[in-house]
Amino acid sequence: MIILTDYVGHQLTKQIKESTKDSKAEIMYSKRSWIHMEKGIEEFLAR
Repeated sequence: MIILTDYVGHQLTKQIKESTKDSKAEIMYSKRSWIHMEKGIEEFLAR
């Protein structure tokens, strides 16, 4: 799951983690600019 936003508050992060904890989904947060998305995706794929 890729979440694109300018800001993610702690409460939203907690809700997302709670709703996906039973799935095998991995979560990546990224700002909505390509440079941030590219770096985040590369780090995600390197895991």
